[in-house]
Amino acid sequence: MLPQLPIIIDIDPLHCDHSRLPLESEVQAGYHDIDREHNVLYTIVARLLSAETANKSPSTICGILSELEACAHDHFTREERLMELTKYPLRDDHTVQHWKFIDHIGMMISMYEHSKTERMLSLQGFIIQWLSKHTKNDDKMFEEFWRLSYSE
Repeated sequence: MLPQLPIIIDIDPLHCDHSRLPLESEVQAGYHDIDREHNVLYTIVARLLSAETANKSPSTICGILSELEACAHDHFTREERLMELTKYPLRDDHTVQHWKFIDHIGMMISMYEHSKTERMLSLQGFIIQWLSKHTKNDDKMFEEFWRLSYSE
């Protein structure tokens, strides 16, 4: 049986336009709580993209980025606890990826606070690409390890 942890992110995704994001079926790791948390992260990214498209104020965008940073932190903490419990051999590399992502979000917040928006498109692209690649590849590798570990 898979280990159960308390739910850290406990919010329902808002209905947003996910057209620039991967399909939900492409990023499912196969573990309900983790998948739900991924959906929350993608929903926040969709809100960020919508805010950018609608030319919302920098303070609005900083608020969404701060929410993404907090939810990503909580999700990564939960995921890393699962990796520790299952003795996932790639945990250290996976954890480094998580905290680099958090650092990039912090950089985006700082840029918005200082009105340096000329680099925002490349950083937004980074968020979408990183989250998509990470959930499609790295999280699925962890899920496969974990399923094999607990199928005995």
